[in-house]
Amino acid sequence: MNNKALLDAEFFPHVIRPARYIGNEWGAVRPRSEAVAVRLALCVPEKYDRAMGYAELHRVYVALNSSTTISCERAFIPDNDAAALLRQKSIPLFTLESFTPLGDCDWIHFLIPDALSYNGMLSALKLAHIPLRASERNASHPIITASGIKRLNPEPIAEFLDAFVVGDLDAEAASIAAVVSQGSVYDRPTMLNQLSQIAGIYLPALSSQNNPVRARRVDSAQKLRNIAPVMAFEEVANDRLCVTLPSSFDVPRLVDAIVTAQQETGYDEIALSANLTIGIKNFDQFINSLGQRLRDRHVAIVLPPLPVNQHALDYVRAVTYGEKQGLRFDLKSGSERLREAHGHFTAFEQFYQILANAFSGGWKSVRLDFQLGLPEETDRDISDMIDVIRNCESVRREYGDKTHLVISLSPFAPLPFSEWQWDAAINPDEYKRRCDMVQRGARGRNIQYKIREAESAYLLSSLSRADRSFTSAVIAMSEIEASTENFGEDRNLENWRQTLTASGIDIEESVSARPLGSPLPWDHIEYDTAREQLLRSRQNAFPASESRKTSGGFKLGDLILSKPELAEQILTPVQAAPTGSFGRRPKRVLSEPAPMIVPRSRIRLQWTKDESVRYVGHLATMRMFERAIRRANMPVAYSQGYHQRPKLSFGPPLSLGYSSRCEFLDIQLDTPFQESMIDRLNEVLPEGFHVLLGKPVFGKAASVSSLINLACYEVQIGPEIAISDEKTFAVLAQPSILVRRIKNEEINEIDVRNSILNIELRQGMGVHHLYMELALGNRGFVRPDEILSTCFGLSSQEILPLKICRTALMVSTGGSRLSPFEVSS
Repeated sequence: MNNKALLDAEFFPHVIRPARYIGNEWGAVRPRSEAVAVRLALCVPEKYDRAMGYAELHRVYVALNSSTTISCERAFIPDNDAAALLRQKSIPLFTLESFTPLGDCDWIHFLIPDALSYNGMLSALKLAHIPLRASERNASHPIITASGIKRLNPEPIAEFLDAFVVGDLDAEAASIAAVVSQGSVYDRPTMLNQLSQIAGIYLPALSSQNNPVRARRVDSAQKLRNIAPVMAFEEVANDRLCVTLPSSFDVPRLVDAIVTAQQETGYDEIALSANLTIGIKNFDQFINSLGQRLRDRHVAIVLPPLPVNQHALDYVRAVTYGEKQGLRFDLKSGSERLREAHGHFTAFEQFYQILANAFSGGWKSVRLDFQLGLPEETDRDISDMIDVIRNCESVRREYGDKTHLVISLSPFAPLPFSEWQWDAAINPDEYKRRCDMVQRGARGRNIQYKIREAESAYLLSSLSRADRSFTSAVIAMSEIEASTENFGEDRNLENWRQTLTASGIDIEESVSARPLGSPLPWDHIEYDTAREQLLRSRQNAFPASESRKTSGGFKLGDLILSKPELAEQILTPVQAAPTGSFGRRPKRVLSEPAPMIVPRSRIRLQWTKDESVRYVGHLATMRMFERAIRRANMPVAYSQGYHQRPKLSFGPPLSLGYSSRCEFLDIQLDTPFQESMIDRLNEVLPEGFHVLLGKPVFGKAASVSSLINLACYEVQIGPEIAISDEKTFAVLAQPSILVRRIKNEEINEIDVRNSILNIELRQGMGVHHLYMELALGNRGFVRPDEILSTCFGLSSQEILPLKICRTALMVSTGGSRLSPFEVSS
């Protein structure tokens, strides 16, 4: 039995949300049939839901698969139930594209988000049946490397790695692959020695810590070619097109890349990430151009926190097409001294005018982001923050009770490879005290606080700035997770705290301030800025002679407080008073012109779902079709209002784990239907989905889901399942069949006999099928698995692996059975 067949029988049917493990998403590579030099497993040591939200994963995945010598497949940490099943069945962790066990790959690379994911790497190695320590592995094991999605200190996990890539993986991948491909020629020590000759590669066992290993980066223009992500079936973190803007770029080229990526993915939201405070060259030109290109595509553009300057509102107007979205400003601190140390040089007096302009321009909500625990922060700085919030509230109050402020407070975490790497992290108790101080000092009915917990930043600072003495704690953490129900739980902070303490690590000491310029465990790693330059930046952050600036001179009367702009209103013409209205003029009614009805614009599609995607649920399928329709550039009509949605109507939901040959979907278009639209849609559907037929629906037809009242199924029966004709006859002869269903934590017995129209055993091509005709709609419903359990006595373990296919959906009316294409109302 190959690994895919084993997973089909023993794994996929038995786990929660199996679509996370089956691959086959739009944008995923297909397993290569030809031989390649190196098989690489690219593993993010997080659960699928979180891992698929990292844009760097998708960029690297696309870049590496463009190579002719590397076949790159993905792997992730399974959830608790799936991990337990893998251990119970002794099934090794596998890749999503070809279901290859990780241990059978030539090279495994861990793309690590941050230090809180260190233990996830060890969990993956254990589930892959690979020894943890590099010293315990031999030539039969894959080469294990890692890099950070952001700048990462490798020392706490150094003993587990053959090599650490300091910069971008795709900058070094070809060189690493050339060495790994010689695995049949080189022994392990020789291979490691060859890897040590590659610039940008740190080998914990061989590299000297006296010679810094410098990062090598891929050119930013090249990075922007690979921004279209793999489209997950399941809803994941950052489930939108995420684009990180470089500090400088070619505007037309970047706009083209983003528009192309949106078209290739079908996302209806684009999130831009950038530090606008330090300035992005030509950002105003870029955002105006992008807004114009996407204006008619029903695509929302989410901006990063805005800088405090006179252009901020112009940036938002450029990408606001309907109702005004909330504004978000990055203020960092209420102290001018601390703000300037972090590159924020705009005076608060200027910001108050920007805030007044925002409220007068019609914005109702403004969010202000602050950080607590900044280096050298004192209670006097907190008092300055309170003054700033009070002043902002004074401005807001001028524009009525429908406006409000959102104050976001988050902890500052001093991390390696920044000028703050010698500074202390704020203790969670002290952070809470400062948050309470701000809330007590700046209250208001229209002020809402959003306070981020400090524990994650505190522990992240401890692990990020650790040395190899933390290795035992990382191992202990992975062992704790493997032995408890917390495996796969997102960032179990309490487990981390207990593990560090049990390992003899003083967390408070590990996050305390270190003498400025003192040696650090990661000094031999150099990312984009040399250690000496970071030290100079830190030394110059707080000039000793500077005078303290405050916002105490604020006067509301110094601001220009304009009246809010009136939103445009489309009014219906005022008609003459009709007879019988007693001379009164009719009321002026706010409305939009009624859309014209376009002939042949409503279509009905019949589509199929084969076994490769039978674990994709109904909601995920709906989301997939919405995005595929955008990719196909179909002229779909949208609902009215602020949250506009494409006008789609699906047939009866298909149970998870079922395939189908006859699903239906109604689409309302803005233009007449053309046959070529079906071809375009099929070209952009993920493998496993296919549209068979499309026809216009005329008249005021009822929705396809309300029309269909009959479903037919086939269940493939193997010799181990004892079902005979006699048993099917006995089921149909029963006057009543009760199934148990749980609703609101209560068990109810439902009589489903009237929903069972026919059951018979059929044979064809040497395979037995149990054929069922089941009613839907007003007559109730019953699922095939309920019949197999209640009527034939099969256990859930016997039912789950069975292949169940919906073969027909029909409309039963007046003694006839019609296709949904034959019925319009």
